[in-house]
Amino acid sequence: MVTARFRYKRPFFQRLRNPEENLLPGVTGLRGPLSCLNQARYGIGWGAIGAAMACYDTALQYAKTRKQFANKPIARTSSFRKNSPG
Repeated sequence: MVTARFRYKRPFFQRLRNPEENLLPGVTGLRGPLSCLNQARYGIGWGAIGAAMACYDTALQYAKTRKQFANKPIARTSSFRKNSPG
């Protein structure tokens, strides 16, 4: 049996110099770089909602076209209508 061992170390930044032209204008501390995360969260949330709506729509279209049980679409069965939100 082969086992692998990994050692994780934290990086150390000693004597690090950041040139003035690389700094964000008018920002002190981490507030500026981390503020972009708030905007990204909205985009990620709306993207997830859009993906869920697309999944639901695809499943609904499939249920309307898939023939089963006496050659009727499965969307017309009572169990489908009872369990679907729409």
